[in-house]
Order: sequence, then structure tokens, then C-alpha cells
Amino acid sequence: MVPDDPAHHGGDPADASHVVAPSLPGYGLSGPTRERGWNITRAAAAFLALMTRLGYKRFFAQGGDWGCAVTSAVAGLTPQRVGAIHLNLLSAPPPDRDDPIAGLDADGLAILDRLRHFTGHETAYQQIQATKPQTLAYCLVDSPAGLADWIVEKFHGGATATARVKPASATTDCSTTSRSIG
Repeated sequence: MVPDDPAHHGGDPADASHVVAPSLPGYGLSGPTRERGWNITRAAAAFLALMTRLGYKRFFAQGGDWGCAVTSAVAGLTPQRVGAIHLNLLSAPPPDRDDPIAGLDADGLAILDRLRHFTGHETAYQQIQATKPQTLAYCLVDSPAGLADWIVEKFHGGATATARVKPASATTDCSTTSRSIG
């Protein structure tokens, strides 16, 4: 816990800090965007404006998924204001774009093979969420069994072999009920 009143807990008031956790525009608690053009740079500028309005001259930033790119842009736009950044879900191009596997040993090739398998078998949800998110949203909100199966399947796909959860047979086929939305 990072207290905003360390003196109350026997600490030094100079150690006080706050956590500002904004949602990306169009995601989470921010609600839908009303106009086009909310790209990474614009989201970063909005976060910088927020931190300015809140009175923060200097701060740390963290981001994962799309937030990783936005956090990087925040640091790039005003490096003098950002003390440090923490990123997860990093991606980086191979050192040799013409021969992406150049320099990989047997272990590196095995890791690449597992990554290819995972990408080919466990990331379809990314495609549906990127291309048809409303269709999926209506189905999940309309069917508790469908939502349960979706959640269990995500745990199953992301778990190690020893920690896998077997989806209940009652939720393995979400297509048994047809509804018209309109």
C-alpha cells in the first residue's frame, strides 16, 4: 500500500504519493469515444493533460497491452516529466528483419515454436474482440452459461498443463440457444 498520509501511519510525510489510474479512451471506465482519431499519441496527450490538471509536474507511469504503447508515448512526449516507466506486454522486432530467426539456438527455436503454437491456437479471442466486439459482447451479456464458458476457456488456454481447468460439459456449446437481437 502506498499511503497518501504516511505520517498517520508513523512514516515521513515526504513519502506521500498517489495512484492515478485512468482508463484508455474508449475502454473500461472511460466510456466510448465520440469522435475518430483516438490513437496512441492522442491518448498519451490526454493522459499528460490529466496529470497537469491534477497538479503533477513529475510522475511515474505504467502500461500493459495498449497501455504499453500509450505509456511509451507519454514518456516520449515529455521525458522531463516522467521519472520512469514500467511496461508489460512488450514487443520488439528481431535484430535481423530479413532473417528473423538468425542467431537463435535450439532453445530459442523451441520457444519460437511454442509461441507459434500459442498464437495459432490460443489467440482467436483477439481477432473477435478486434473485429466483432459488439457481437461477442451481446452474446456474453445475454448468456450466463456462455459467459462462464468464455471465462473458463480463457483460464484453460492460459494455464499450464498441470493447472488446466476442464470446462463443464453444460457450458461447452454456447450455440445451443438462438436469440434475435433487434
